[in-house]
Amino acid sequence: MHTEPVLNPISHYENVMQISFEKFGADFSYLSLQSHASLMASGRLTGAVVCISSILAFATRLNKNKKRLQLGQESLRLYLIFGIVS
Repeated sequence: MHTEPVLNPISHYENVMQISFEKFGADFSYLSLQSHASLMASGRLTGAVVCISSILAFATRLNKNKKRLQLGQESLRLYLIFGIVS
């Protein structure tokens, strides 16, 4: 199982799968978004995950119909930092 951040491009996912099969000889592989994996690990199918790092921040909402709402990047991180500080 591989996990990836929400905002990575599709080509990065394809490269991870290619390396997994060709270089490491994996028989099967599963790629999940980090936000989905964290919700499932907590035993939930719906919810919101907020991830904040020094480079970017994003929020992902997941409901039962697998619809995602993704917000993010530098503006969200700055808003959260300055909103908390002031």
